[in-house]
Amino acid sequence: MQGCQVVAAMAGKSVEVEFVDEEKRASKEFKAINMTGKFPCLETEHGHINETAAIMKFFAHDHASLLGTNNVEKAKVDQWMFWAATSVPSIYPALKGIFGWAEVTQAEFNESNKAIKELLKVVWNDAVLHA
Repeated sequence: MQGCQVVAAMAGKSVEVEFVDEEKRASKEFKAINMTGKFPCLETEHGHINETAAIMKFFAHDHASLLGTNNVEKAKVDQWMFWAATSVPSIYPALKGIFGWAEVTQAEFNESNKAIKELLKVVWNDAVLHA
């Protein structure tokens, strides 16, 4: 969700965030607008959009350069969005422990911390390569 808020801000768009409790999430009405049950879910005047990458691209579409200005930049945006979507979940246990969102075991925290280090190496190496 934070990624969506960052892209919205970069694109100059305001977003109202609503945290949904389990009761609302289980309701028939909510399931009708969020069939996957995943978060985030963006409500627009044209319908609902699920999945972080789709929502970020939705916010970025009207911006001059957020999605890239040429085919290589556009492909790089997609590359990093897909990478984040598949890689970043491995760091959630550490984030949960650090921010107190949930209890995690020491083993989960340690494994997640190793994943953070590996992900940062990937980002650093790409930044150095393209500097």
